[in-house]
Amino acid sequence: MKRGSSASPTRARTGWRRSPRVVSRWTPRARRGSSAPTTAGSLQAAASAPSCRSSRAPSPSCRCTARARTRCVRRRAWPTSFSEPPSVGPHHAHSPSRARRRPVGNASLAESVPLALAPELDAEGWIYEQDYMRDLPYDYTTLVENIIDPSHVPVSHHGTVQGDRNLAQPIATSVSERMPPIGFQGKTEVPLHASSRLSFAQTKAVQTVTFTAPSLLAYRFSVPAGDASALFYPIPVARGRSRILVRRARNFRTERVMRTADLVAKHLENNIVFDQDMAFLCGQEARLQALRADGWGGAWRAKRDSEVGGGRSYVMPAEADRFVISFRKQLDAAAAALPWRSPPLAGEAHAPPMPRTVLLDRYEQHTKKCPTCMAALKLTERLIGVSASTSQVSLMAALVLAVTPAPPLALSLACAAAAAAYSAVLLRAYLVGPIIGALSNRVAAVPLAASAASAAILALAPGGRAARVAAAATPLATALCALYARRALDGLRARFIYTEEAKALQIS
Repeated sequence: MKRGSSASPTRARTGWRRSPRVVSRWTPRARRGSSAPTTAGSLQAAASAPSCRSSRAPSPSCRCTARARTRCVRRRAWPTSFSEPPSVGPHHAHSPSRARRRPVGNASLAESVPLALAPELDAEGWIYEQDYMRDLPYDYTTLVENIIDPSHVPVSHHGTVQGDRNLAQPIATSVSERMPPIGFQGKTEVPLHASSRLSFAQTKAVQTVTFTAPSLLAYRFSVPAGDASALFYPIPVARGRSRILVRRARNFRTERVMRTADLVAKHLENNIVFDQDMAFLCGQEARLQALRADGWGGAWRAKRDSEVGGGRSYVMPAEADRFVISFRKQLDAAAAALPWRSPPLAGEAHAPPMPRTVLLDRYEQHTKKCPTCMAALKLTERLIGVSASTSQVSLMAALVLAVTPAPPLALSLACAAAAAAYSAVLLRAYLVGPIIGALSNRVAAVPLAASAASAAILALAPGGRAARVAAAATPLATALCALYARRALDGLRARFIYTEEAKALQIS
């Protein structure tokens, strides 16, 4: 599409707003250690720039960051050409007088190359939802290889809605077309979980898999209710780092748009799925680089080679490995065109494994870049604070009412009103309930039920023994509920930051 032209109106409905016009502009690239403004609600797909290796931090006027010319389509920024930093030296790269950018790519040619778009997103009657992103501590090539391997899903992702060991079976894949330099189209048949929200039962579906390099991998399939697609956008960020964007679309049950609680629950589920692969993929990548430090895993072939110390790497005799074999063969032929021009450092291949708190850092990799999850995390922390204060005040009120022979009626009614207010705060929060599962509505309603019972008893027998017991029982029940809610919400907060729940699911 030519510069300045407009895209055809997007007919696909979204959970946010319609896609903008196609524009072309120059945008600054992000420095190493920072992130592009990519979020689940705003799919900006520009990757981080090649990093400067200076031993000191770049100044605000540093020219060691790259610039990219991009075209924005469907709220994604598609890089078309780059202007790379001139040097990677320790000090002189920060000197503006010596900086001269090298063009990477051909801007005029890039404008004429069609973008890898999914046509169903513009089709009448389709909606897309469940946008998700995550930064990953392994290479783009490893990410693509993992996504195009359908056979690992039932075992590696057991315990989630995507995987069930009971559904594991031999999976046949076939490549019908190869799209040079890198890309293919093929078919596979996989089991699909039932979905009560979308009203279809567990079934097997024939999926058409299309990989259009570098950044579109589409799984398209049909269920009795209609057609659907899972779109993955793998993005190279730097050597050994990548970013994944996920978008799902369908043309059935279009009235069932996901609410905020549904979206948060889906993001938490996606976090588990990527956690389950993380350690394995990082270890696999390190092993390949230890055999041959080429930066893209060229040591994948399962044969002895004196150049790599006689090691063995991949053995892929099954039909389920056809997609991976096709990708790896094409990658070997096109690896010289990868964005990273310099060879990897010798020590990177033998670096010690990352701590699990860094490897599975959900906050840095996803939460702080996702407005939906960031808002949910802040709400969780507010509810934790409210629950902590409520538990302390309620315990003190319960002690006062228990030791007072004739507690004032106003104090008893105030405790009942405060209990009802705390319960209302919990019940109104979308984090409470069966969708996310952190705290059940039944537990959140305990203070409300206690306050209602206390008010009824005070109205019927204001001066009796039952009234005194009810007056003390209401803040006590509220305190116990607040303590339980705080513990449950602490667990939910951990799910946005770091947690071992993926490990627990895998060994269950």
